[in-house]
Amino acid sequence: MRKEKTIRDRQLVELGRRTDCRRYEAIIDKYLADSYAQRTVARVSELAQLLDSARPYLSRIIPQLFGESLRAILRRKQIEEAKRLLTVTALGLDEIAAASAFGHRSTLFRVFRRLVGVTPGQYRK
Repeated sequence: MRKEKTIRDRQLVELGRRTDCRRYEAIIDKYLADSYAQRTVARVSELAQLLDSARPYLSRIIPQLFGESLRAILRRKQIEEAKRLLTVTALGLDEIAAASAFGHRSTLFRVFRRLVGVTPGQYRK
């Protein structure tokens, strides 16, 4: 009986984690979509407020749920948006930086090169 309860408890914890993942992912995606539309810089502190959680708590729980930090998730999703814009539009790098919530061209360039391995201009070619 005790073993069955332990298994059931683990299953409930896992279900809760999957539910949290989906909820957090939806909020993160909406936040980034809003940032893209308003051409504002994405900030972890603002996202923590939207998730109604303290930043230290998120720093501990997000890597457990997603396998990467909240900042890494934001950057990965911003890079995905920048890649899409580089591929399907003729926008300049300043516009792409603003539209993918990086704010400045230099930030886009630095992060893109670090994560993708090439500059945005090289990626576009």
